Amino acid sequence: MVSVGLFLLCLGVLMLVIHLTAGNGLLVDPISVSWLGYLLCIPGTILFAAPDATNEYGLQNYLLFMYVAGSIAYIIGLYSGKAKFLTKILPVPSERLNFAQLWFIILISGIFLAIFWSGVNFVPSGLVNVIRGLNAASIGAMVLLGSYAIICYRGQFITKLLTGLLSIAMLMLMLRFYFSRRPVFAVLFSAMCLFYYKKLLWRTVVIRSIFLIIIGVFSACIVLYLGASRHQRVYLGKGGITAANIWSTETLRNFGGGLSIGHFVFERAVYDFQNESEFGFQYGKTYIPGLVFWIPRSIWPSKPTTGGGIGTIIYHGIHSKVNVSPTPIGEAYMNFGFLGVIFIPFLAGWFVRGFNTYLINNQSNEVLWLVWFAVAPDYASQWRGDFASMFVQGFMRVSFLLILAWATKRIGRQTYEDSYLLEQDELYTDDSSYYSY
Repeated sequence: MVSVGLFLLCLGVLMLVIHLTAGNGLLVDPISVSWLGYLLCIPGTILFAAPDATNEYGLQNYLLFMYVAGSIAYIIGLYSGKAKFLTKILPVPSERLNFAQLWFIILISGIFLAIFWSGVNFVPSGLVNVIRGLNAASIGAMVLLGSYAIICYRGQFITKLLTGLLSIAMLMLMLRFYFSRRPVFAVLFSAMCLFYYKKLLWRTVVIRSIFLIIIGVFSACIVLYLGASRHQRVYLGKGGITAANIWSTETLRNFGGGLSIGHFVFERAVYDFQNESEFGFQYGKTYIPGLVFWIPRSIWPSKPTTGGGIGTIIYHGIHSKVNVSPTPIGEAYMNFGFLGVIFIPFLAGWFVRGFNTYLINNQSNEVLWLVWFAVAPDYASQWRGDFASMFVQGFMRVSFLLILAWATKRIGRQTYEDSYLLEQDELYTDDSSYYSY
């Protein structure tokens, strides 16, 4: 089991290096981020699970074979074409947000937050999660706009100060009221990546490498901090958090356990499905809730169950208070059996290539890259959990901002065009290779 985990680890590193060198990729583009997520969530899952693996169901070799087959299928899909049709159907927001757009979107986000925050107590129970999702979208938009103003605006001290304070306030709301810590990590990660993209992308390799190391260390620290604080508050009922909690072996074990559980859920699901599970193969139904998440079950009682929902019932029982998910390869198996382990990763690789092409074709679009950085952690986490739980949270965080940025293109347009052209002249004077991807 360890040898397969190490093999997949080397395979992922090799494919990442090939993309960055022969493919002229960026370390922050969708293909690279996908491989970084893969390295943590597939080889990492196997290696963390290895010490506790008992092969109770006699399926260990079959699962390892599916991990390898799914990984190879993903690589084939990744290089089977550029899926250029995505660049034609996906809308493109303003390349930059001018002063009027910025404050208009903040105002609308604040109004929506006030309405939805108070409205959650007055809607049917089936709509509560939808309202909470809209709350998250409004809060996420305001945090991202603060980062955008601080990093991308020249001058505008008052605007930077006010939006910065607003971002801090919204982050505190996230920490206080959100069960998931992923949104907090995502917006902080987005700010650091936007700074790298906007200020350092054209700098020397040494400068870029130092900053990327800083991002890596920061990411590790914030993940451990958020994991420890969540464990203290949610599971132990304690509010305090100390350095000892963050760097404790318990926090590291919880992190490893959070990854390894996917393997054991996958194993149990395969066993149940091979022995006449009450669910049976889903034939794509577990992916539906992620695409129609806004329709509550009170309106659609027969709405399909997510892959994580099925995995939780199989592993913990229907009355479980925790939610666990199989790996995405496990969810693919739940839907189509072994054929799903080949087909779904292949399709995912094909879409990742298309998304990568879409972003590179719009690489001067600051707004698009801002929201990409904000969903990158969720995007990388697609290798960890089921489709619905990983997709919806990231989508809600940035969809509100994207829609408003696209809808307000004409607000203050002439001022925006003049200032943008002036900045581009200065940029190309400083270094004409800024956009030489």
